[in-house]
Amino acid sequence: MLQDRILVAHNARFDYDFPAYEFTRARMRLPASQRLCTLALNRQVDPPTNDMKPGTLAAPYDVPRQRAPDALDAPDAPDALDDTRVLAGILRTSLREAARLNPPLPLVSCPPPRGIPIHAEAAQDAVRVPQSGADAPRRPAAAGHEDRDNQ
Repeated sequence: MLQDRILVAHNARFDYDFPAYEFTRARMRLPASQRLCTLALNRQVDPPTNDMKPGTLAAPYDVPRQRAPDALDAPDAPDALDDTRVLAGILRTSLREAARLNPPLPLVSCPPPRGIPIHAEAAQDAVRVPQSGADAPRRPAAAGHEDRDNQ
């Protein structure tokens, strides 16, 4: 399904490591061949906004949201479905604007993830059914992300 596809994310350089890590744990390589960063794309098309957050970009692009405008960028209130819809709308509109302005698209190849060790137990973890709730084992936070439950 992902073979030779383009992975799209709003901060693709950062977001790419999450699915790449999970594929690595399963002893596989993420099959997406390239990634496109909507943050980098919008820096090129320069929409009339104060910042490049997805919630802010939705307004000038007339992208409808299902929740409050400030909730899109609030880390404690994720709504993956709405975030995906908003990003798809931002992508469509910013690609239209890029076609008009003709900048080079910010496409980069998807390399293997950096610095992620593969251990024998990682392959076993990949096939275990994840636990949820208070009894679930805690995993270390990804680099750059603190564990909000312990703050």
